[in-house]
Amino acid sequence: MPLYLTEAQVAELLAPADALQAVEACFRRLAAGDAQNIPRQRARFEDGFLAVMWAVDRELELAGLKSYAAGHESA
Repeated sequence: MPLYLTEAQVAELLAPADALQAVEACFRRLAAGDAQNIPRQRARFEDGFLAVMWAVDRELELAGLKSYAAGHESA
């Protein structure tokens, strides 16, 4: 089941120094090939697009996905 957190909730749960430590560990796993981060891909359609980004961290056994669509009226 997905867990959705707002920016305010993250700020309450995680100090900047802890976030930096976590990001550095992620980059080490990326360099070692234990994680994969797929760049944003966009599929265009009339007056808009669908964007998708995803990542997998095999060491932590986690995967994540972000997607959104935007058109002439809004995202």
